[in-house]
Amino acid sequence: MAVLREERVMKECDAGRCELVWDMERIGTAETPGGEILEIGESEAWTPWRLVSLAAQASLMMEFLRLAEAAALPVLGYVSSGEAMMGPSERDSAALVLSPCVVVENQKEADRAEKLLEEAMESSPVCRLLRGGTELDARLVVAMQVPA
Repeated sequence: MAVLREERVMKECDAGRCELVWDMERIGTAETPGGEILEIGESEAWTPWRLVSLAAQASLMMEFLRLAEAAALPVLGYVSSGEAMMGPSERDSAALVLSPCVVVENQKEADRAEKLLEEAMESSPVCRLLRGGTELDARLVVAMQVPA
């Protein structure tokens, strides 16, 4: 039984795993364990800020829909936008604004949806990470020249 539990935990951990390799200038290629790739950089379509916004939006949506299903709340539609905003200097604050729009049938369901959105914001894994749970686990490698 412990082996099955450990395998499940490892699969859950791997679900968020990816790698990033520097290509040139300030552009890198991200790759999932399945081999899907995405170019990321300041001059690319997918900037780090857009990816953070998208990750938070997707996590919020998935958590909200899970909660809505558990509460038997019929959701007719869901669309979201988000914006990661950074101040001009490192000392300025940063903010991430998520703007989901949920379509339901009536005001009673809208009130329920609003409560579920607030709950989803608190329980969304990505939104929780962005509240300060990020840690650095760096490794440094020194490349040494070998004499010829």
